[in-house]
Amino acid sequence: MGEVKRALLAKLSGLGTDDVKFASDMIEATDPETMYARRSKEAQNIGPSLATPDGRVVLVGDAAHAMSGSYGQNPNLALEGAAELATCLRNDECIESALSEYSNLRVGRCVEMQRRSAERAAKAMRGEKDLEDVS
Repeated sequence: MGEVKRALLAKLSGLGTDDVKFASDMIEATDPETMYARRSKEAQNIGPSLATPDGRVVLVGDAAHAMSGSYGQNPNLALEGAAELATCLRNDECIESALSEYSNLRVGRCVEMQRRSAERAAKAMRGEKDLEDVS
């Protein structure tokens, strides 16, 4: 049995529930030579700006803060970013300075949420049960 297959089956059996039997059955039936697994990696380099200097491109949503879905905050951050961008554009007649302000407001929040997402995903991968409640 291949290393990936063995690891996946061990992880699922370690959950102690029959809710994942369908996944275990599928993995059991799969040729280990055709299996490939890779952990996602969080993008680490956010900023210093979410907009190009000429104001032609601005990053919002996942483009501004790629992170694991394990934290459950991707849609929330996308909506926050859109609202922040709209507010900055509304409050400043100069697009370049509005986008600069948007970047200044968002980069710190995006970096923090990405860090927390990576920590939570790592804990989940280790099977830790005391995950932060983000509801």
